[in-house]
Amino acid sequence: MNRLLAALNTAGPVNWCIRGSAFQKVQVGRVTHRLSTKEGGIAYISFEVYEAGEQLFPSGTEDTSATTLSAADKVKEALGQR
Repeated sequence: MNRLLAALNTAGPVNWCIRGSAFQKVQVGRVTHRLSTKEGGIAYISFEVYEAGEQLFPSGTEDTSATTLSAADKVKEALGQR
């Protein structure tokens, strides 16, 4: 169990292969676990897996559409066309 938890808590994307399908680059999100002594030492492990790709939130890239509209509004305002 410790080796599995260590692997799940490793930062960064990894190649993941589910039996019968191709490899996919993923990143592990939230991981929870518990060990039940009442049920004979059964380990319960839960984790979220996300496709690794471009990070959507927060975006470090400029919203060019909003920048262009803002610039156009400033030009209109300067020309008195508002």
